[in-house]
Amino acid sequence: MQKNSLIAHEDISVLALRLYRKNEKYDKMIYELARLCKILQMNLDLKECQDDAWIDVNVFSTIEEMRSRLKHDSFKEPIEEEIKELAKELKINKPEKSKLHWFLAEKMLVVEKLTSLF
Repeated sequence: MQKNSLIAHEDISVLALRLYRKNEKYDKMIYELARLCKILQMNLDLKECQDDAWIDVNVFSTIEEMRSRLKHDSFKEPIEEEIKELAKELKINKPEKSKLHWFLAEKMLVVEKLTSLF
């Protein structure tokens, strides 16, 4: 596992490669990234690890650290309008498709850990 990270770098790499091979459309990946980021924003206290829409998930060193940042007793899902709004913000930055694969893999794995807490 990468130092001070809840998710192993290798796990992110493997999932990012799978996402690359799926060859999803750019807008679909942006939307999914927005959905995942919104889930993290809604469920975790991220004030010191968030720069606009981008979320640094490497601040979570353990599952206990993540648990300590929970905002609610139950898992919250974003609504369509919230996702679309965040997707617009993300698209402004025009991230490369290869970086989107990495960001998606990273957020997918963190959200998976998050859902295990509920």
